[in-house]
Amino acid sequence: MTDTEKLNQALIEDLAERELKKLNPSLGGSPLTDKAIKYFLSEIRSRRWELGRGRQVTPLTETGAVLSDAHGWPVSFQDVIKSIAGELFDLPEQASTPERMSEEQYISAMQKAETPEQRIKLMQEWQRQQYGK
Repeated sequence: MTDTEKLNQALIEDLAERELKKLNPSLGGSPLTDKAIKYFLSEIRSRRWELGRGRQVTPLTETGAVLSDAHGWPVSFQDVIKSIAGELFDLPEQASTPERMSEEQYISAMQKAETPEQRIKLMQEWQRQQYGK
């Protein structure tokens, strides 16, 4: 592994750990131990990622293609981190629409919505946030 690849891997691990902390995971109600975090990071190392401009991390498949969902939409780094964390740790239940959605969260939620009603509800929530309606 070249020095650049090592730096990229370290940056990806750092970003993954930050995303993990945002999820506020626990192990049986207790805070994560250093050993649990190391195990999580080993899972991150076992996967393929592409680091782009602006610290944009793109999850890849084993063959190097961009990871996509059942509808063919690319899966975000945050969604993959949440999925891995959900498999390894206990995550607190969250409301279906967060109080303040980022644009990335909105796009991700729209891609996951399965019915027109879900999309309309998400769009209304997004507009309410953006325009105070």
